[in-house]
Amino acid sequence: MKSRFISSLIAIVFCPYGVNAKDSMADLPPAQLKHGQWQVERQITKIGEANAEPSVRRSSYCASPQKELGKLFNMASLLCRTEVKKIDDATFDIVAACKLPIGIKGVNHSRLHILSDTEYTLETHTKGNKFGDEVERKEFIKAERLSDCP
Repeated sequence: MKSRFISSLIAIVFCPYGVNAKDSMADLPPAQLKHGQWQVERQITKIGEANAEPSVRRSSYCASPQKELGKLFNMASLLCRTEVKKIDDATFDIVAACKLPIGIKGVNHSRLHILSDTEYTLETHTKGNKFGDEVERKEFIKAERLSDCP
């Protein structure tokens, strides 16, 4: 499902935080990740909660990571400001910052590691304020391409 892909790939679920889509997309991997059936595991840890155990979510989807990533950045560009920095051919840092008029603001730092054309990881740290409450979480995402789409 594409909505799962968007929340999975860059968990930049942006927390909702930011993007300058046209400038940022130039530094992201153009076609390194193959279209196909992907399996994603997300480990989410809420920081600061007593006895917080990481939650694990698993999903699968059929999609083109390149195409879906472009959609994500275009949507986020309506709300936020983001910087993408290419560390090397397989590593990208993404920093996104937003302040929404409905009482949500924060910053999201993510590092995307492309391990091969069929595997990537994403580490994300999000810190912000939601309706007056401080929120912080870390996510680790591991995704593998299983096969061609059915």
